[in-house]
Amino acid sequence: MYEYHKLSLQERRELVNQRLERGFPPHSPPHPIQIETFYLLTAACYRHQSILTTSSRRQQLLNLIFEQFINRGFEITAWAILMNHYHLLVYVHDFQQLGSIFQKIHGSTSYQWNLEDKQRGRKV
Repeated sequence: MYEYHKLSLQERRELVNQRLERGFPPHSPPHPIQIETFYLLTAACYRHQSILTTSSRRQQLLNLIFEQFINRGFEITAWAILMNHYHLLVYVHDFQQLGSIFQKIHGSTSYQWNLEDKQRGRKV
């Protein structure tokens, strides 16, 4: 599943350079279609660690997701929040906003949960 982590540092550099040469982002999937429509958006915890193990964390994440998406005019029609990843069915009217939305959601939750778990610096 995580072949990238099995590569040597040199192999990783070469892979990232190949992606950049093709116009792809260095570490995320390319998104060649960015039209106004419904998208199934998925995000996972680092290496699929089970971080969302309590219902309160899953609810906190869901509340933050709704706050960030709804405040920017996006429509969420379905969702599933699991222990190590989540899925959202969202009507996306401005694809360019997605990055900053996910940064807000993931940045605040990872910081807080790492403090709670006494795991400062852990990748979530």
